[in-house]
Amino acid sequence: MARPDQALSFHHVGGFRYELSGLRTGSVRDQILRAQLLVERLLARNDLSTDPLLVIGGGAAGVTAALTASRLGRDVTLLEEQLSPFQTQARVTTRWLDPTEFDWPQPHWRTADMAWAGSVYRLPYRANWADQLATQWTTMWYSVVGPAPVALPPGSGSIEEFTGVDARMLTIADTSTGVRLAPWPAYGPAGRPYCAAISCVGFSGEHTSVRSTGGVSLEGPAFWSTDALGVPHLGIKPPSGRPIRVLVSGGGDGAQQDFLRVLTGNFGKRLFDALGLDKLKLDLADVLLAEDSARRAHAWSAPGSPPVRAYGDWHAAYERLADTVWAIWTSKPASIPALRPLLNPNVEVTWVVADASPGYSYGLNRLLVMLAARLHATFSGRPLPKAPSRGYKPTGNEVYLAGFVLDNVVPAGAAHVCGPACYGIEHEVNVAARLPFVAPGVHSLGKFDVIVVRHGVNQKPLFSAAPVSEQLSPFDLPG
Repeated sequence: MARPDQALSFHHVGGFRYELSGLRTGSVRDQILRAQLLVERLLARNDLSTDPLLVIGGGAAGVTAALTASRLGRDVTLLEEQLSPFQTQARVTTRWLDPTEFDWPQPHWRTADMAWAGSVYRLPYRANWADQLATQWTTMWYSVVGPAPVALPPGSGSIEEFTGVDARMLTIADTSTGVRLAPWPAYGPAGRPYCAAISCVGFSGEHTSVRSTGGVSLEGPAFWSTDALGVPHLGIKPPSGRPIRVLVSGGGDGAQQDFLRVLTGNFGKRLFDALGLDKLKLDLADVLLAEDSARRAHAWSAPGSPPVRAYGDWHAAYERLADTVWAIWTSKPASIPALRPLLNPNVEVTWVVADASPGYSYGLNRLLVMLAARLHATFSGRPLPKAPSRGYKPTGNEVYLAGFVLDNVVPAGAAHVCGPACYGIEHEVNVAARLPFVAPGVHSLGKFDVIVVRHGVNQKPLFSAAPVSEQLSPFDLPG
């Protein structure tokens, strides 16, 4: 009996349909890798018809799938809901994207190139600002599908692109040899047959709001938007006589990255180097083992289940590493004061995490937020970050608050209807107990000028959720 190909079976949702949009996590690098690997393995099957391949979605995954299929000699039809591809990245000037940076503590983390191990990817990805990457990718894409496309390599299949098409409004019917797309006027009443369909529609929105008065919500800045979180004074007029108070809610990478941006104006390898961590000889065996254990536990946990126990062990390993770094710094009296200029002046941040520790996230973000939080507590005279304890009641003076969730906000000044325009307007923030051993009820944290909510994305796969909830991705194309 042939061994199942997990690159296919993981994304297979029935018939000749494949879904790349139902994962709990998925970086841009992983989207590109999964799409190329899936198409290569799919077109290697000997039971496919000779009909074109249908790809739905014009982001990094969809374009990678189309380009890969074309280079393998298959004609492709790509449908995109927006009027041009890569719209998620195209509208964002404040997100730096790096395909290997967050592989730290693996040794290749500074490579900054998708093809660091030598594989050839159809959508080239080198570190850059999101909008600039989108421009590069769009230029390359239209050199293939535009009005005057360059000649494709011999043996390539054709690519046709239809933009402004919402695939959810179309009928994609299963057949015995693939799928059929209708209604579609240009195809006639019978529609057009395809050998298979791959959905790369991505997510349909982010959870960035918190309930406010009158049954409406305050909308914080979206992760995939151009924001002012990394600029001086966060782009608002500083209040008189006190710091700008910022609340960041969420336990994943989005919250951690924005906690760092608000506090330092930086994140990632630039902050790593600015803190002098590149010059320290740290023993990383403990965190590498914790990373491996927790990611495996995450991959095999039941969908919708509470955080796995390994998350706590994972976080504890990074706490020990942060303790080591802190001990090195404090052994040299001038070290910590020298880091003070890295923190934005006149800013106070409270980071709220619903569980006992931050959730699934990259190791680099995790270590940097631990160290930045300790520095912030030291220089602001606020309590050092600590784990939640039995009966703990928050005061609003915490740098790091675990075990509570955002409950609601109330305008602190003139009454108004909340919405996206509330950025920089003072609100009182109330949190509710999440963990059973913290003080029950709703507690006020006081007033905040900026509220950043990073509670994940709304996944709406076109076909269905992926058969399993997570899979460990290889760093590079295997073989």
